[in-house]
Amino acid sequence: MAKPERADGGRPLSRIAVSVFGALALVLGLVVFTNGISQASPDDAPTITDIATTQPGSGALAVEFVPPVDTTVPVVTYQVSTDGGTHWAPTDVTPTDSTLVVDGLRPGTEYDIALRAVHPTGSTGSASLVESATPDPLATPTVTPAVTPSATAFVSASATPNPTASPTGSATGSPTATATASASPTASPTGSPTGSSTARPTASPMASASGTPMITPSASASPTATSDPGAPGAPTAVTGEPDDKEVTVSWKAPLIVGNSPILSYTVTSTPGSFTCTTTKTSCTIDKLTNGVAYTFTVTAINATGISVPSLKSASVTPGPVSGPPAAPSIAEVSVGDGEVEVTVLPAVKGGLADSFTVTSSPGKETCKATKATKYTCTVDKLVNGKEYVFTATATNEFGTSEPSDPSKPVTPIAGPPGTPVVTFVRADDEVADVYVAKGKGGKPTSYLVTSSPGGLTCLVDDEKFCEVSDLVNGTTYTFTATATNAAGTSKSSLPSDPVTPHEPANLPAVPTITSIVVGDRIATITIAAGAGGGAPDAYVVNSSPDDYQCSTTSDVCVITGLDNGTSYTFTVKARNEVGGSKWSSPSRSVVPFARND
Repeated sequence: MAKPERADGGRPLSRIAVSVFGALALVLGLVVFTNGISQASPDDAPTITDIATTQPGSGALAVEFVPPVDTTVPVVTYQVSTDGGTHWAPTDVTPTDSTLVVDGLRPGTEYDIALRAVHPTGSTGSASLVESATPDPLATPTVTPAVTPSATAFVSASATPNPTASPTGSATGSPTATATASASPTASPTGSPTGSSTARPTASPMASASGTPMITPSASASPTATSDPGAPGAPTAVTGEPDDKEVTVSWKAPLIVGNSPILSYTVTSTPGSFTCTTTKTSCTIDKLTNGVAYTFTVTAINATGISVPSLKSASVTPGPVSGPPAAPSIAEVSVGDGEVEVTVLPAVKGGLADSFTVTSSPGKETCKATKATKYTCTVDKLVNGKEYVFTATATNEFGTSEPSDPSKPVTPIAGPPGTPVVTFVRADDEVADVYVAKGKGGKPTSYLVTSSPGGLTCLVDDEKFCEVSDLVNGTTYTFTATATNAAGTSKSSLPSDPVTPHEPANLPAVPTITSIVVGDRIATITIAAGAGGGAPDAYVVNSSPDDYQCSTTSDVCVITGLDNGTSYTFTVKARNEVGGSKWSSPSRSVVPFARND
């Protein structure tokens, strides 16, 4: 470590002061190192006694220290500096602690560590002596290089000629030895460059050779992961709060911001590598599996690069939360005529709510909201011109929460209705049912629905819908609505979803009249089924004028009671269990007559 210096510019104490302080520390059961980093700080300055890497490659330093000895004001916590006292950061250290961990540092980078006490008034004491320390990088990996098979090893050797021997041999030594040999064997060494290799000499004798093979290894190794220069340090103090299939992860910003502001953070789970990204210091990872233990790391990102990951959080296991919900909050209130629409925001923590009850004050008028209503309900029976506030409670099978904080005060007013909403349209054969809901503002007394194209209308009174008729099957329509009360008429709503009226499936096709035979006040009509559609069960024939009718399950229908001498035409429709077809086109004219006997 570098020679300690006071961050406030003061001089170190004498060796006598160090010895006296060391004796005091032994009495307190504290181990004080006197190897150049243990000089006692005067006044209310803590004394750093040792700094060590918590784990190689973690970017964290464990700082051991002795609390201030000479101080008349209590100490509530400490601040730490990593740049010799220029910048200070808060810690979670308590007055009784003697160790703090500074993490989020870059492995292999030297830092100037200093501490100072924080008093109940918020004032800070004198800084400790500055101690320099470097978080250890990960150990350099052992590499087994891939050696070029044609590498040549030059060795010194002695050989006994043996014309029949196979050219094999062994070579040992350092890879940087100088070649001195009477033979120049070609080696194919394997293993570490500092190990041994097998040499194949070009000469034929069996040789036992020793020397230094000179090889050119080819190797790769994974470097220690470090953040880019100028990137932030790692976030710290990562924790997780479990819920049903999700965990809310929180952390502290890095002590080292880098050379530009932090833009965002990314949280990653283990296992699963589920992530969430935020600009805040907490976010929620969902889609987790209940009952599985997860840990989480966080990286910080600025314009230069990405930090090394934080230390892992403690393991967190998501699961259903059993218990009453936490208190919700009021997200929005909108006034109307004698009523107020209230939207509730569920709490993030606590048991899941099944419903929410909104209560007015004064009056204690209530309404109930659920997820199905988007946590919104309307409190009515309120007095126009009177000011109200609203609270909400959340309820599930385990109980009911405390009330929320009151909403902002609002006053219901009488006025024109707000713009309504067309909520649903159902088309049928030449008709459409149009459902309407009120908008914000005064309470409507009626709604007018209008079709496009065609401009066909219907009026909604007490019901929530009305039927627009006389539509053309096969034509696509949209519908708008306006709301009206005594104060006026609203703007027109947005168009509904498009719908197309059509004949029901399996409805019988329109039949035809093939022949008519008339007599004395009688007509016998023969019918043919229409092409396509469902099979008819019966036919109905109608006369014009007079609307005389007959029905039949066969293809012949007889109408009696006609007026002789009157000209008639006839139409026919088919029926089955689905419904009736349209009426056919009128038949030719016929005139019943009296027979002359």
